[in-house]
Amino acid sequence: LSARLPQNCTKPDSKRFIIMTPYYKGAESKVSIESGTVTISGKGQNVVNEHNEPEAWYDPVKPVEISFVSNTGETKTKKGILPMHHSVIVGGKEYRFTIAPGTQSFAKVTYDSCDYP
Repeated sequence: LSARLPQNCTKPDSKRFIIMTPYYKGAESKVSIESGTVTISGKGQNVVNEHNEPEAWYDPVKPVEISFVSNTGETKTKKGILPMHHSVIVGGKEYRFTIAPGTQSFAKVTYDSCDYP
């Protein structure tokens, strides 16, 4: 990425999505930024309750896999503990993301975009 200061950046915005686990039985969850320019989804390990039984939601203290898919078809997957930062370059814009733990089952995506380069 460029070492110069970002230019013409949008105001930060936030969305949320469910981190999928092996025990989650709901619909696939993902967020789309700027009409599908970048789509983000994630997988994690489920929490275990006090009876050592798995719950549907992810454990925010364990590593997750977050996938970033651009409308050009490029996919990047990052693995690690939240919060996590990542940038995607698409069509002369740099999309900057911070993924952080949200309320139960959810991750919160805060993002903006700037001119690139």
